[in-house]
Amino acid sequence: SLLKPAYGPITDPKGNLAAFNPKDDLAFPPNTIISSRTDSNGDPEVLVQWEKHRPEEATWENLTSLR
Repeated sequence: SLLKPAYGPITDPKGNLAAFNPKDDLAFPPNTIISSRTDSNGDPEVLVQWEKHRPEEATWENLTSLR
């Protein structure tokens, strides 16, 4: 192999992460509804642009879960 062994300090990749608390509210409120559709089960879905997120980061969400 042409690869040389790597030497150096071994660091914990999770060492700099903040502790996750599932009770924290991580969700951003919806900013704009871009589009709508019906899923394969007949349930309505909406394409949501979230506050403080770019339009290309919009996600399809079940309409009843947003209410």
